Amino acid sequence: MFDKFYTSQFKDITKKICKGDESWQDIHQDAIVLIYEKYPNFTTENLEGFFATITWQLYQNHRRNLDNQAISLNESIDSKEELYSDLPDIIVRYLDVDDGDIETRYNKNLVKLYLKYGTFKRVSEETQIPFCTLYRDYKRYIKQLHDKFKDSITSG
Repeated sequence: MFDKFYTSQFKDITKKICKGDESWQDIHQDAIVLIYEKYPNFTTENLEGFFATITWQLYQNHRRNLDNQAISLNESIDSKEELYSDLPDIIVRYLDVDDGDIETRYNKNLVKLYLKYGTFKRVSEETQIPFCTLYRDYKRYIKQLHDKFKDSITSG
């Protein structure tokens, strides 16, 4: 039964889930071991779906661990020092305009909360949004704002 997991069909499932991640082989092997240990006598009509679910969960855990390692390596990320301590006035004014879609409002409020509380840990405690998600979204949005207003920032 477990020999099926070593076929190219199941390897392709893992590669697709891992989206080109170099560790796809490790995740593939971990999924097989997990199924063998936790579900030794499993029977299912949708073997590919079952395997994909286990593999996806392992991949998400793998990504989360990598994110946590990257954040712990980044010195002073959770200190009072802000990533962009001196936001240009034009960006601060833009944050106060109540417009845009849900994602834009989320991003604006994320920046406001970070400026209010000073750390991603505090924002995470207040919002129950994972620390890594907050950090990644904040960095991405601040870069978007700087790109959007770069002419105004450099000239003014």
